[in-house]
Amino acid sequence: MNKRREPRMKKRIACALWIKGVRQHGIVLDLSSKGLFVQTSAKPSPGEALRIELVLPGQTRTTTLMATVARVRMVPPSLLTVAQGGIGLELQNPPEEYFVFVGKVAHIEEQPGKKTRIG
Repeated sequence: MNKRREPRMKKRIACALWIKGVRQHGIVLDLSSKGLFVQTSAKPSPGEALRIELVLPGQTRTTTLMATVARVRMVPPSLLTVAQGGIGLELQNPPEEYFVFVGKVAHIEEQPGKKTRIG
């Protein structure tokens, strides 16, 4: 059963996660206007607040997002080549540039057969 409030769109973007003041690396795998799934080896707890820094395609400056960990998906090391572990994040008041970017991704995904890149 899918508990997501909005459909996610696939988009890979490198990011930095700040968890309890420690910088971790991650890759955004999918996104919506309300949340992200980030592939990372970091293991924050559900409900924990964190900061995400990324450069959105087409932008030159870093966008900072605040989020709460909604779920942690653990994957055994033996399955890392076929399954992706990471964290599902619920965004807290994302900035306008994030919504603009999500809108562009959604518009492109709605047009089958188009091979347009953002950024």
